[in-house]
Amino acid sequence: MSIDVTIREETTSGDVLQELALQLASERLTVAELIRSRVEAEVRAHHASSDPTPYRGLVQPERHEKRLYSTRPPRRIDETIISQIKRR
Repeated sequence: MSIDVTIREETTSGDVLQELALQLASERLTVAELIRSRVEAEVRAHHASSDPTPYRGLVQPERHEKRLYSTRPPRRIDETIISQIKRR
């Protein structure tokens, strides 16, 4: 049985910054599984978007990565790498 979860980021005044719908395989999961699902969904949404804005997900590239790619066109983000970084 799958379950739908909506993650909403809001400011302290209640303005919605971001909203993301996740479909999870089970009602019971670990925090790590929830974070992994969220990161993977954010990366999929980023890749599907034609908007050239930078990636604004839960896990951000490290400083040296931002510097390295700041003068180049945006590249595809590997969600498995981002998930591994978050587990550190």
